[in-house]
Amino acid sequence: MPLAFLAPAFLAGLAMLAVPLIIHLTHRQRKEVTEFPSLMFLRQIPYRTVRRQRIRHWVLFALRCLAIILLALAFARPLFQRGGLAGAASTSSGAREIVILLDRSYSMGYGDRWTRAVSSARRVLNGMRTSDRATIVLFASTAEAIGRPTSDRAALNAMLGGARLSSGATRYAPAIGLASTILGETDLPRREVVLITDFQRSGWTGDSDARLPAGTTVAPVDVSDENPSDVAVANVAVQRSVVASRERVTATARLTNISEQPETRTVGVALNGRVLETKQVSIPAKGAAAVSFAAFALPEGSSRVVVSAQADALPANDSAFVSVTPGEAVNVLVVEDVAASANASLYLRRALELGDDPAFRVDIAKGNRLGPADLRGRDVVILNDVNPGTPAAMALRAFVLKGGGLLMTLGERATRGAWSSEARELLPAAIGSVADRMESGSARLAAIEYSHPVFEPFRAPRSGDWTSGRFFRYAATTAGDSAVIMARFDDGAIALAERTIGAGTVALWTSTFDGVWNDLPVQPVFLPFVHQLAKHLAGYAPLKQSWKVGEVVNLAQKTSAAESGADSTGAAPASATAAATTASAAGARNTEPALVARTPSGAAVRFESGASDRYVALTEHGFYEIRTVVSAEQPERVIAVNLDQAESDMTRIDPGVLVRAIASRVSANSSAADTVTLTAAARERRQGVWWYLLVAALLALAAETVLSNRLSRRGAVG
Repeated sequence: MPLAFLAPAFLAGLAMLAVPLIIHLTHRQRKEVTEFPSLMFLRQIPYRTVRRQRIRHWVLFALRCLAIILLALAFARPLFQRGGLAGAASTSSGAREIVILLDRSYSMGYGDRWTRAVSSARRVLNGMRTSDRATIVLFASTAEAIGRPTSDRAALNAMLGGARLSSGATRYAPAIGLASTILGETDLPRREVVLITDFQRSGWTGDSDARLPAGTTVAPVDVSDENPSDVAVANVAVQRSVVASRERVTATARLTNISEQPETRTVGVALNGRVLETKQVSIPAKGAAAVSFAAFALPEGSSRVVVSAQADALPANDSAFVSVTPGEAVNVLVVEDVAASANASLYLRRALELGDDPAFRVDIAKGNRLGPADLRGRDVVILNDVNPGTPAAMALRAFVLKGGGLLMTLGERATRGAWSSEARELLPAAIGSVADRMESGSARLAAIEYSHPVFEPFRAPRSGDWTSGRFFRYAATTAGDSAVIMARFDDGAIALAERTIGAGTVALWTSTFDGVWNDLPVQPVFLPFVHQLAKHLAGYAPLKQSWKVGEVVNLAQKTSAAESGADSTGAAPASATAAATTASAAGARNTEPALVARTPSGAAVRFESGASDRYVALTEHGFYEIRTVVSAEQPERVIAVNLDQAESDMTRIDPGVLVRAIASRVSANSSAADTVTLTAAARERRQGVWWYLLVAALLALAAETVLSNRLSRRGAVG
């Protein structure tokens, strides 16, 4: 078991052994001073220095030399050799099937990790014999073999030269699975895997069943760094506000620091390539900090917002990206009875006008004579205590079928007369008599479906008290077969119900919003309740501002609803409901224009006209630009893509733990220890011989100090 050193240059420190030797050989004798009353009877003789030519205190000299030797050996990082990648090649016979697993996740861009990783792979290739075959597998979140197994070292080196870092995070399971497939198909007697990575702990969950074939030799090459220091822009959030009828956006970024020391960075926000503001941010050790920038106005179209920190050893995670478009208001039409008072919709209108995410554009109309022209461009129509006539009911039905939202509230006027058959067909529940709770005690909302999108924000504790609202009158109703009951009163009567008609939704509130039949409008839950109800009926969901590397976007969902601005996640402005019905969807597919998706690196992916599914795999971080082929001037859409921040946490997993996990299935004639071959760096880290040498050196220095003090008190130290 030969001894080797990771840092043999420190052995030059053994030259310091000359220091104690010189001290002991050139030490001068100490003078002894004796007081004498008179010098007149003494003869003066010249004083000559007497140099010692021999070592008197051998134990002290040996302790000093031992301390120097131990310190030099400790810094040289010794290890006991038990074979390695080269050793395995020289001690075994037969051709080898070699699979080089080269990690190209973005954390490998830290410092010179990627350069060292490629150099390690080249050393493996240059050590191949003519009978060996090798395959290079590049992996991050996915694994890809570049080329087929070959013995051509020139071809393999050329493939390696074309390898580049990716924006993905580390995932070991796909790489191990691909290596297992390659090794399982080989006819060569020996199988070897060289795993070159920084051993990110986040890349191995431990629950994967990825294993290598029995008898496979695994050689891990660890290119990680001791105590890495990195600051990352973890994410960016934007908050909208309306100032002087103009929408403004405030960007807030979160920064993380993985180093042991606090860090200060210059952080800036840029809009469409123009830096708007920079700030100095201090991030605590192993902590995080947030920074907010001044609000800025958005131009037309999709805007690119980038928050960047001062570059460090890992530049990939120094920026975060967000795509922001000017918000589109939810267009709401509130219809009142012709005899309604001027303040009949006061609470409802004011609650909607206070909305800013999204904003609500509210118009008030009187009368129940609605036609298609009145509903054009509307997202939600609210019949506020109105009994619609037959023409209005027919127009509203067509409006809902195309994806519009309809809310009907029941009060004194809506329950006064009979409804037409066309109007009754819209209702989720049949209207009965009015329940009067003035004398018997007010009703309360008792059964609420908190899993419904309207009430989901009130699900958490202390997020809204629905029991405080008092209901004095409401209309008794009988639910239809297709009705969904969202809330009931304490006596079991329906408070809120809905049904789906075509692509739209009709909701029925069995009381009023004017503060007469109940006091809900003056309760804290009223404003968010109205906002949630209007957004739900409009089919509104916020546009997704950023994606993560590895996700997939279906551009067809955006294109097929281009008129309404639907997002590929189903998130859309109010008009972006399912306006395209099943009947019109097929025709829309045939008219979809050809698209070009341009990646952050400049590569282009073309989608021909008429394609129903247009999937784009987001493999790079930055901005993807989606353009129509016929009009390539301004991007139709910008998709912001950010890195998986789990990769920025550079906590290591012990190479031996990972190797034993992936090579646990061994043949009957071999053990796991025989199967696993660790590199010198990995073995040295696991053995930790330097630590014991350092402790021994400290003990030797302590003994030297004690002995030196004793000899000094005797006056004979040397």
